[in-house]
Amino acid sequence: MTIIEYCEFESQGSKYNNWVNLQPAEFNAWVVKEAVTAGMDGEKLQAAINADETTTRMMSAYEAAKKLTIPAVPLVLINGVLQPPYVLDYKNLSDTIGLIALEKTIYQLSAIQY
Repeated sequence: MTIIEYCEFESQGSKYNNWVNLQPAEFNAWVVKEAVTAGMDGEKLQAAINADETTTRMMSAYEAAKKLTIPAVPLVLINGVLQPPYVLDYKNLSDTIGLIALEKTIYQLSAIQY
């Protein structure tokens, strides 16, 4: 899935709006319900969510991530260069991807001519 397809999916058909404003307990209930719908064992998932080990591991991952000082999520590198958060809107990403695709097309055409 390209970033453009992902952005279109997020804006049109994802379940993001179903959970984005939920409180933590409501979110957990929503996740378990969705997991059961997908065929998972809801009781096992709820037990895993409530387990002390899960909290410890999540907090450890959170603290490690904070030390990375990643300036934006998602982290976007274009030609190996970190992109600042203000360029991560749909229009800027679409334009940048279009330019990269154009460059590849021009390169391929020039290779065919020689």
